[in-house]
Amino acid sequence: MNRTTPAKESLPEVSTESLSFWTKFFYGIGYVPDVIMNNLIGTFAMMIYNVEYGVPATWLGIAIALPRIWEAFTDPLIGNLSDNIRTRWGRRRPFIVGGVIAASILAAVMWMPPRGWGHEGLLSFFLVISILYFTAYAFFNVPYLALGLELSTNDSDRTSLMGFRAAAVPLAYIAIMPWAPVLVTNRSFGSSPAESMRIVGILLAVVILVLGLLAAFVCKEKVVLVTSDKEGVVEGFKNCLKNKPFLMVTGIVAFTIIGFCVATSLVYYINLSVVFPGGTLADKEAATRLNGICQTVSNVIGLCFCPLVNPLAKKIGRQRLLLCGIFGLMIAFISSPLLFSQQYPYLQIIFQTLVTVSVSCVWVLTIPMLGDVCDFDEIQTGKRREGLFTAMFNWGGKAAISAFSLILGIIIDLSHFKPDLPMQSEQTVKILLLACSIFPIPFLVLCAYFTIRFPLSPEKIKDLR
Repeated sequence: MNRTTPAKESLPEVSTESLSFWTKFFYGIGYVPDVIMNNLIGTFAMMIYNVEYGVPATWLGIAIALPRIWEAFTDPLIGNLSDNIRTRWGRRRPFIVGGVIAASILAAVMWMPPRGWGHEGLLSFFLVISILYFTAYAFFNVPYLALGLELSTNDSDRTSLMGFRAAAVPLAYIAIMPWAPVLVTNRSFGSSPAESMRIVGILLAVVILVLGLLAAFVCKEKVVLVTSDKEGVVEGFKNCLKNKPFLMVTGIVAFTIIGFCVATSLVYYINLSVVFPGGTLADKEAATRLNGICQTVSNVIGLCFCPLVNPLAKKIGRQRLLLCGIFGLMIAFISSPLLFSQQYPYLQIIFQTLVTVSVSCVWVLTIPMLGDVCDFDEIQTGKRREGLFTAMFNWGGKAAISAFSLILGIIIDLSHFKPDLPMQSEQTVKILLLACSIFPIPFLVLCAYFTIRFPLSPEKIKDLR
């Protein structure tokens, strides 16, 4: 393919040397606060605002979804700005630092609504803080991922780097995310879960701030861009939407998120309906403790699996390994009704482990595919637009989270789940189990189709270069 580059545009000088272990390590550490920020509302919103404060689940689902729709406007703008800005601290770092500071503050404030407010007031408070929070998160998340794409153009190095990044997911779920709800439900810091959440929110905010700043100041930008014409955000947005490989890899992530998040978010409700039916605070504490143990075990296994992704991808091929991950998720969800048992509660470890290992393949391998998209776009246009592609890619994932939030609220309300009932109805249990088992499958089938049809490979990119 012959490349035509505009007269005023010069290609970037991209570092081809191998990344050091410490660069990969600290870049991966930066994804721990990213995981916390991205999952904070999904983990606690229903538990606190629905179960504790009594805000209707459908209303809350809409309130969770709206900030993600707002990000349809903010993410491309932030990505375009970080592609084109020039400062003495680099293109990405000012956004990463500012974003993590603001997001950490809002992560604590979110769980401190004024006492005595009714459902409408609580919902309004949650919605406003959520919009501000996700705006701040986007200022961290979009440049952070763009930084990872530009650190290396070598496929093996890039996959290895994203393996470190993906390892942060089980690391966060071993040490932090499964046990924070336990601190909330056992009233470690207050007389009720809602009161305890005010302190837990502050603790999580401190972790977000410290690890986010650490990654920002240790990881160095390695791409040196010469002066070029700046591209408008609307023009860049249109160019992204014309790129079919980009739409495919974004679709894989978005559809995985919808199916995966709906099913795994129902686990708390299934445990309260099947494994610990009773509706008491002790049952809620037991449910969160069980989930913490299962997630810790499964994520230790997932953490051990992450270093194997790169060599496996080299051996059997990236797209084949990604298909294995997608099929593993299908098996986990279809078999899930058999693994929620009051008599054998720890059977859930099988479900959680299969989900964690399978989804690791998706998170590790789709980012190098996005890197190939950026390389392919550079070959065609002479521009490096990691920030804009990352923003659009992230927005696809966030739109999927919006869809998942709406769907989750509807499923919970349709099931007629009542948190204080001593025993949920048989119909409620059936709806929750079927939703966890069957709902994700059509979305995963679409993921498999896009994976098979994805046209780019490291070999093709190398040949084109």
